[in-house]
Amino acid sequence: MAKDSTENPQDVLKLNVPLFIRLIEYAREDAETDMDLHDIAERLTKLSLKGSLLTMDDYDSIVIPKKVVNTEKSELRESKIVLKTMDESPESTIYLITKNGRPVGGIEVTNVSGKPSDDELMLLDVKVPEDENRLEVINYTLRLLYKKFPNIQKISLTVNADNSHFWVKAGAQRISDNLYTFFR
Repeated sequence: MAKDSTENPQDVLKLNVPLFIRLIEYAREDAETDMDLHDIAERLTKLSLKGSLLTMDDYDSIVIPKKVVNTEKSELRESKIVLKTMDESPESTIYLITKNGRPVGGIEVTNVSGKPSDDELMLLDVKVPEDENRLEVINYTLRLLYKKFPNIQKISLTVNADNSHFWVKAGAQRISDNLYTFFR
């Protein structure tokens, strides 16, 4: 009996180079145990059963993000990004952003109305150097803020005109000339 040519032989993976490089980065930087790598190998094998080429579009199905872990009251963690409370006042909170234990930026956040039930945060100051993977740091930071403040439906910030393209690329929507918002 002839085998169907579209069937994937056991344990054969087909993935493009960008996905391959990102998976190597994950193994080197984010995987905490051998079991993390075995889980990824299982997911890759299952996704490859049809013999189709896996791409970066499949990444979130292959690498399931770690859940946010409250390591202490003042620290939130997701993957390799940590938000640590540096200063807290009734008006705002300043967080240090670290990546793999190394400071990579900071962010100042305020609740727009000052009420805990408010559904909007305002980013007063965001500092992530150009040499870091800014999109990755910002995306993980936003995820952590949404998890820390579960009622929040939008996070807004004012943006300089010369920086607006970056924030659109990060997923923010332009509301006015310099006001941009991320919607949950």
